[in-house]
Amino acid sequence: MLTTHAASGTKLGLTITLLTLFFITSSLQAASFENMDKFTGSWAGIVTDKNDESIRTIFEITKNPSGVPPHQFQLIFKTPRSCRLQAEELLTDDKQLILKFYKASGGFCDKLYKGRLTLDIKDKKTLSATIERKSKNINETATLKRQ
Repeated sequence: MLTTHAASGTKLGLTITLLTLFFITSSLQAASFENMDKFTGSWAGIVTDKNDESIRTIFEITKNPSGVPPHQFQLIFKTPRSCRLQAEELLTDDKQLILKFYKASGGFCDKLYKGRLTLDIKDKKTLSATIERKSKNINETATLKRQ
Protein backbone atom coordinates (compact mmCIF):
# COMPACT_ATOMS: atom_id res chain seq x y z
CA MET A 1 0.00 0.00 0.00
CA LEU A 2 1.38 3.40 -1.06
CA THR A 3 0.62 6.44 1.06
CA THR A 4 1.90 10.00 0.65
CA HIS A 5 1.47 13.11 2.65
CA ALA A 6 0.12 16.19 0.91
CA ALA A 7 3.42 18.06 1.25
CA SER A 8 5.59 15.27 -0.16
CA GLY A 9 3.05 14.59 -2.92
CA THR A 10 3.24 18.23 -3.92
CA LYS A 11 7.03 18.14 -3.93
CA LEU A 12 7.00 14.97 -6.04
CA GLY A 13 4.58 16.54 -8.52
CA LEU A 14 6.69 19.69 -8.73
CA THR A 15 9.87 17.66 -9.22
CA ILE A 16 8.28 15.62 -12.02
CA THR A 17 6.95 18.79 -13.67
CA LEU A 18 10.37 20.49 -13.50
CA LEU A 19 12.10 17.40 -14.90
CA THR A 20 9.56 17.22 -17.72
CA LEU A 21 10.13 20.90 -18.55
CA PHE A 22 13.90 20.36 -18.46
CA PHE A 23 13.70 17.47 -20.95
CA ILE A 24 11.29 19.35 -23.24
CA THR A 25 13.53 22.44 -23.17
CA SER A 26 16.64 20.32 -23.80
CA SER A 27 14.94 18.62 -26.77
CA LEU A 28 13.88 21.97 -28.25
CA GLN A 29 17.39 23.37 -27.81
CA ALA A 30 18.89 20.31 -29.51
CA ALA A 31 16.44 20.70 -32.41
CA SER A 32 17.27 24.41 -32.62
CA PHE A 33 21.00 23.59 -32.68
CA GLU A 34 20.55 21.11 -35.54
CA ASN A 35 18.38 23.53 -37.55
CA MET A 36 20.83 26.35 -36.91
CA ASP A 37 23.52 24.57 -38.97
CA LYS A 38 21.53 25.43 -42.09
CA PHE A 39 21.62 29.14 -41.25
CA THR A 40 25.07 29.51 -39.65
CA GLY A 41 27.58 31.64 -41.53
CA SER A 42 27.86 34.90 -43.37
CA TRP A 43 25.25 35.90 -45.96
CA ALA A 44 25.25 38.93 -48.27
CA GLY A 45 22.74 40.54 -50.56
CA ILE A 46 20.83 43.65 -51.53
CA VAL A 47 17.85 44.92 -49.53
CA THR A 48 15.23 46.76 -51.56
CA ASP A 49 13.36 49.43 -49.62
CA LYS A 50 9.91 50.95 -50.31
CA ASN A 51 11.51 53.55 -52.63
CA ASP A 52 13.17 50.77 -54.67
CA GLU A 53 16.55 51.89 -53.33
CA SER A 54 19.12 49.09 -53.04
CA ILE A 55 21.24 48.74 -49.90
CA ARG A 56 24.12 46.24 -49.61
CA THR A 57 23.52 44.03 -46.56
CA ILE A 58 25.46 41.40 -44.64
CA PHE A 59 23.81 38.97 -42.23
CA GLU A 60 25.95 36.92 -39.85
CA ILE A 61 24.93 33.99 -37.68
CA THR A 62 27.39 32.59 -35.19
CA LYS A 63 26.31 29.44 -33.42
CA ASN A 64 27.01 29.28 -29.70
CA PRO A 65 29.84 26.70 -29.35
CA SER A 66 27.97 24.94 -26.54
CA GLY A 67 25.05 24.36 -28.89
CA VAL A 68 22.69 25.98 -26.43
CA PRO A 69 21.01 29.24 -27.42
CA PRO A 70 21.46 32.09 -27.49
CA HIS A 71 23.21 32.09 -30.83
CA GLN A 72 24.49 35.40 -32.20
CA PHE A 73 22.61 37.14 -34.99
CA GLN A 74 23.79 40.38 -36.59
CA LEU A 75 22.38 42.33 -39.53
CA ILE A 76 24.83 44.84 -41.02
CA PHE A 77 23.70 47.53 -43.44
CA LYS A 78 26.38 49.10 -45.63
CA THR A 79 26.29 52.68 -46.98
CA PRO A 80 24.05 54.68 -47.01
CA ARG A 81 22.50 53.21 -43.84
CA SER A 82 25.80 52.21 -42.19
CA CYS A 83 24.35 50.58 -39.08
CA ARG A 84 24.00 47.24 -37.29
CA LEU A 85 21.28 45.31 -35.53
CA GLN A 86 21.52 42.41 -33.13
CA ALA A 87 18.69 39.92 -32.95
CA GLU A 88 17.39 37.05 -30.87
CA GLU A 89 15.75 33.86 -32.06
CA LEU A 90 11.96 33.64 -31.85
CA LEU A 91 11.34 30.54 -33.96
CA THR A 92 13.43 28.03 -35.90
CA ASP A 93 12.32 25.08 -37.97
CA ASP A 94 13.73 23.17 -40.95
CA LYS A 95 13.13 25.95 -43.47
CA GLN A 96 12.61 29.17 -41.53
CA LEU A 97 14.23 31.34 -38.88
CA ILE A 98 12.36 34.26 -37.28
CA LEU A 99 14.34 36.81 -35.30
CA LYS A 100 13.47 39.90 -33.25
CA PHE A 101 15.82 42.88 -33.21
CA TYR A 102 16.81 43.82 -29.66
CA LYS A 103 19.77 46.17 -30.16
CA ALA A 104 20.46 48.86 -32.77
CA SER A 105 23.60 50.93 -33.39
CA GLY A 106 21.72 54.13 -34.27
CA GLY A 107 20.62 55.84 -37.46
CA PHE A 108 18.21 53.91 -39.66
CA CYS A 109 18.63 50.78 -37.53
CA ASP A 110 16.84 52.50 -34.64
CA LYS A 111 13.70 52.41 -36.81
CA LEU A 112 14.00 48.61 -37.00
CA TYR A 113 14.52 48.16 -33.25
CA LYS A 114 11.95 45.60 -31.98
CA GLY A 115 11.20 44.68 -35.58
CA ARG A 116 11.51 41.21 -37.11
CA LEU A 117 13.67 39.44 -39.63
CA THR A 118 12.27 36.32 -41.27
CA LEU A 119 14.70 34.09 -43.16
CA ASP A 120 13.47 31.32 -45.45
CA ILE A 121 15.84 28.74 -46.93
CA LYS A 122 15.59 28.61 -50.72
CA ASP A 123 18.54 26.24 -51.18
CA LYS A 124 21.91 25.53 -49.50
CA LYS A 125 23.34 28.84 -50.71
CA THR A 126 20.32 31.16 -50.76
CA LEU A 127 18.05 32.75 -48.16
CA SER A 128 15.00 34.88 -48.75
CA ALA A 129 14.80 37.66 -46.13
CA THR A 130 11.94 39.89 -45.01
CA ILE A 131 12.67 42.77 -42.65
CA GLU A 132 9.65 44.36 -41.03
CA ARG A 133 8.71 46.88 -38.38
CA LYS A 134 4.96 47.38 -38.66
CA SER A 135 4.72 50.43 -36.39
CA LYS A 136 7.26 52.25 -38.62
CA ASN A 137 5.65 50.99 -41.86
CA ILE A 138 8.85 49.20 -42.90
CA ASN A 139 8.69 46.03 -44.99
CA GLU A 140 11.81 45.21 -47.00
CA THR A 141 12.98 42.11 -48.83
CA ALA A 142 16.31 40.66 -49.88
CA THR A 143 17.87 37.59 -51.37
CA LEU A 144 20.98 36.64 -49.41
CA LYS A 145 23.76 34.40 -50.75
CA ARG A 146 26.07 32.36 -48.53
CA GLN A 147 29.59 33.82 -48.51
